[in-house]
Amino acid sequence: MCIRDSNLTEGINKLWIDYPDLKYRTEILSWEKKDANWFVKTLTTITGNKISNQRKIRLESRIESHQSFQTNKIVTQEILSETTKLTSGEQPPKVVVNLPATVKVGETFDFDVILSEPLGNNLLAGMTIFGKVNINDYLDPPKIPLKLLKSGGLFKRIPAQDKPQDQWLSSILVRNDGITMITKRVKIIP
Repeated sequence: MCIRDSNLTEGINKLWIDYPDLKYRTEILSWEKKDANWFVKTLTTITGNKISNQRKIRLESRIESHQSFQTNKIVTQEILSETTKLTSGEQPPKVVVNLPATVKVGETFDFDVILSEPLGNNLLAGMTIFGKVNINDYLDPPKIPLKLLKSGGLFKRIPAQDKPQDQWLSSILVRNDGITMITKRVKIIP
């Protein structure tokens, strides 16, 4: 995916404004040199907090990627996996997400977001949305309409897109004592 410099700059500036205490940490998982090129696999962890509508929102993101370098410049970069979690409230729902890392074009797969603690007498609302990876969704996330849930999670069968590209899946769970929103990336392969 090609990102224009102005979109990337706008996105990074907005992120730093929204999350003034943002912290990045990039760890090298592996590297290999072939001829004049370096191939590096990294894990970037991003955390931060912001206030929105008098609510504190905590951001946690993990991005695993593969880059190739030539003469100290990144030539290519591929996102291998990505998970972003936003939480708010005193006790945001703790969840377990079941999602394959890769899916074949046209295949149907399951996206399960399961509450990992008893629901008790609490009401739970939630919703799942999915679509192709789009830089504009970083800058202006889509609205997710909520529905009252009858069980402790969201369980969706999702059709993979009809061509090889990355797809985002987002889910939100809302209880009286907290909110958890998870976005994960799945790779659609030939």
